[in-house]
Amino acid sequence: MSTITPTRETAFELFKKYNTSESLLKHALSAAFVLVAANRRRYRNSKYQKKKRISK
Repeated sequence: MSTITPTRETAFELFKKYNTSESLLKHALSAAFVLVAANRRRYRNSKYQKKKRISK
């Protein structure tokens, strides 16, 4: 049994196939943007915290 990992493009096409509302599309894109930004910020902060603990 193989596991298929969808790409961002295929996931977006699948989303558009089943959701035709323009406002829902805008909401999904903005939510995805916020999640990506939060993940980057979390990674950056955790990386900083590790460096800070090592330097003490």
